[in-house]
Amino acid sequence: MKQKIMIILLILLSTIELSHSQTSNSANIDKVLNQLNIQQKDCFYDLVVEQIIPYTPDRSVVVVPKIIEKDENSFSCDYYVLIINNASGLIINKFFEPNSLISDAVRIDKISVDFAPYKLNSTTRAFGIRILNEGSSRPNPYENEEISLFIPKDSLLVRVLRNYSISSITGEWDTNCEGQFVTEKKVLIISDKTTNNYCDIIIKNKITTTKKTFVDNDCKDIDTVNAKTSILKYDNNEYK
Repeated sequence: MKQKIMIILLILLSTIELSHSQTSNSANIDKVLNQLNIQQKDCFYDLVVEQIIPYTPDRSVVVVPKIIEKDENSFSCDYYVLIINNASGLIINKFFEPNSLISDAVRIDKISVDFAPYKLNSTTRAFGIRILNEGSSRPNPYENEEISLFIPKDSLLVRVLRNYSISSITGEWDTNCEGQFVTEKKVLIISDKTTNNYCDIIIKNKITTTKKTFVDNDCKDIDTVNAKTSILKYDNNEYK
């Protein structure tokens, strides 16, 4: 029962804090780009994110994708995740990964910030960056959302969880009715147990297999639901 309450609270807090973080000073983006020596035309502006940190409201998280290559159907970008001062626009913490945002047959649809209470120890709170990827095939639909967790350390942002799939939809169907889909939805729960001075992360995964078929000339869904639990532990500077 206690664990169910924790899951509900985590989801509610994530939703509330995300909605509170939407207000930001978009003028700061130009200041950030100037500090990174990036021109607006070289930035994939549709995926730029700036959100106020609800528990440190004088600062914001900013995500900047810098274009490396781009054509009509694909692109690749350098990846910046930053914490900035809202008053000055100055960069306080920075994470950089070259040529790591790639959108091709599977495209990047959205980047968002997750401010759920990822309290990893008594002095360390992480925030999440979620990246939603979608496929373009109608007979074989695909959607996957990944989360990475970051913590400030000196002038850097350190990624302690890398591109972890937190929800997904896969399937194959005849585009009319007949087919099968698998949906996975995961919740991250911060455990009381620790490894190397960082709390373990419990993963609760709800897996729904949906079979679609005609019954009496009507398309029906038959769902089978399973649950899995796993644990991520902090080892060698990241969760595995």
